[in-house]
Amino acid sequence: MQMTVFMKIVLVVFLMATCSVTFGGTTQNKLFNKLRKKAEEKVDQVLGSDKQKKNQTKPVTVPAKESTPSSEPSTTQPTSKQNKTTQSGIKQAPMDFSDVITYKSPLATLKDIHIQAHQGLPRIGHHNLYYYRSPQGGQRVQRDKHDLLRQGTTTYEQLLNMKYSKQFYDDMDLNALTVLNHENKDNLKDIHSYVAQKRLLAMAQNLSTPETMEKYFCDPVKTRCMSRSLWSGTDEFDAEENYQGFIKENLQALRAWSETLFKKDQQTMYYVVPFKLPSYDFDGGGYWLKVPPIKPQITFKYGNTEAFFNEFLPVTDYGNAHMNRTIDPHAYYPFTLFKLDAEKAEALTVRKPESMYMVLKIVVVFKEITTQNGAFPTTHFTYHLASPDIAIYEDVGLSKRVGEISLITPSYKNN
Repeated sequence: MQMTVFMKIVLVVFLMATCSVTFGGTTQNKLFNKLRKKAEEKVDQVLGSDKQKKNQTKPVTVPAKESTPSSEPSTTQPTSKQNKTTQSGIKQAPMDFSDVITYKSPLATLKDIHIQAHQGLPRIGHHNLYYYRSPQGGQRVQRDKHDLLRQGTTTYEQLLNMKYSKQFYDDMDLNALTVLNHENKDNLKDIHSYVAQKRLLAMAQNLSTPETMEKYFCDPVKTRCMSRSLWSGTDEFDAEENYQGFIKENLQALRAWSETLFKKDQQTMYYVVPFKLPSYDFDGGGYWLKVPPIKPQITFKYGNTEAFFNEFLPVTDYGNAHMNRTIDPHAYYPFTLFKLDAEKAEALTVRKPESMYMVLKIVVVFKEITTQNGAFPTTHFTYHLASPDIAIYEDVGLSKRVGEISLITPSYKNN
């Protein structure tokens, strides 16, 4: 317990009074003075200890820097983020952003969107999930980066769907949350409003900064954030008030941001397909591989869990020639020769890569949005080849290129 100057005076006076009653005469006065001096020193010791404790426990507040949001959404590629320090005091390596595209948020209330990239373009198909082997031999994951890109990929797709769901957002009620019941279940405008509000809610909770989450999605009484199906509030009136507040603060900027994606309704990307290395063909001088399109659906979502587009629609001679081979009933999914001399193939076999990866440069094009089921509109895209060269890599990070396949003069072999 801390001792004030007033308490010190009281203690000294008390000791002096006690000693003056007990002692008398010159000798006694000398003893009394000694005791008084010791008492004062003891009090100073107590006060000094308390003061030191107070100084040690007093927190130091560092003012946070204010971020200035970009007025124009842009795509940037920062190289890394600053080191983080764990609770044990061990500094983590900075996050490498060389394979990431960042779409800058137009508002300070919303977070940037980060998606995986290859050579400066979005990467789809098989993503790098950032797993690695620990010194002890176990498998680990760069959790921060993994989670950042998983959420960013989801939000990118949500923002893209907003762009192509104009009618739904145009019909959205901005003043009240739409409820569907037997009376309005066939009202198309109410259905559009209901769907748009649900999609906006999911996107808003993914994009909101911690401050925005606390403002619109966290219960002030229970100090917890709402689930993805709810706006916060102790009752329906509070929920609608929070909905209206978020709309007023963010909706216009969000819709404008969505329009910056897929300029001219298309986007060049890299499509990554994993494969296992087959047996080497000494007569052909290489490996026979199945080149896309192989499956009816190509995935975009991080972790390959959701279809993004599913129609190969070539626009070049080599693309059309390749598609004609894939639809030939006598040569369905033909094998294409990846030429590699025997010496390089042997060295590759010695390295024993867990998986190989073919990388196609493609252009994804918006086709249509289907609304047969009004509650679940679906956005459709096609794709075509942007280059006849298909690169082959031996690592998921796409840093170790082995060679390429050219579709200008391909060698095919039927199944």
